Amino acid sequence: MVEFHRAAPAVELMGQHRCNLRRWQHLVWEVVSKNLGEVEMRRREEHNNKYQTNIKFQPGDRVLLLQPGRAHKMDLPYIGPYRVVAGPDERDRYTLRDLHGRRFNEFHVSKLKLWPVEGDVLEDDYYVVEQVLDWRRRGDVLEFLVKWRGYSQKHNTWEPIENLNDAAQEEAKALLDEKDMDELT
Repeated sequence: MVEFHRAAPAVELMGQHRCNLRRWQHLVWEVVSKNLGEVEMRRREEHNNKYQTNIKFQPGDRVLLLQPGRAHKMDLPYIGPYRVVAGPDERDRYTLRDLHGRRFNEFHVSKLKLWPVEGDVLEDDYYVVEQVLDWRRRGDVLEFLVKWRGYSQKHNTWEPIENLNDAAQEEAKALLDEKDMDELT
C-alpha cells in the first residue's frame, strides 16, 4: 500500500504563512502607531494654538471678549474693549472692567484677545455704538441717530459719519441705502 504524505507540507506552509503574517502585522502596527502619534501631535498643536493659555495680560491692558453666542451673523465675534483689572488666577481666569466701570469676573484666557495697538487709540470718552437708528440731512451734512450701548434712549445723539467707527459707518451706509429705497417706492 502506498502512503501519501501531502498533508505535512501543507501544514508546514500554513505555519510559515502564519509566521509571515505575524511579522507583517507587527510592521503594520509600528507604522500605524507612528502615524497616529504624528496626527495626535498635529492635533495637539492646532488645539494649543487655538486655545492659547500661555498668554498673560497685565492689569490695565485692553482686551476684546469672545461672544458666547451671536444673535446675528453680522455681529462681530469679539466685543469690547474691556480693561484687565486682575488675573490670572490658578485657572487662567481674568477679572475685567468695561468702559462704564462695571466689573466682570472670571473670563478664561482663551476667550480674550489683546486690543489691537495699531488700531484706534481709545480715550476715556470712547462710547460703543449699539445701533444706528435713523438719518437726517442738516444743510450739507448727513447725521445719524445713534443708540449708545449701556445708555437709555434719552441719550441717543445725532452724529456725523466721521464720528463713527468703521462698523458703525457700514451700518449707517446700509441704513441710508435702505431708507433711500423705501423713499423711492
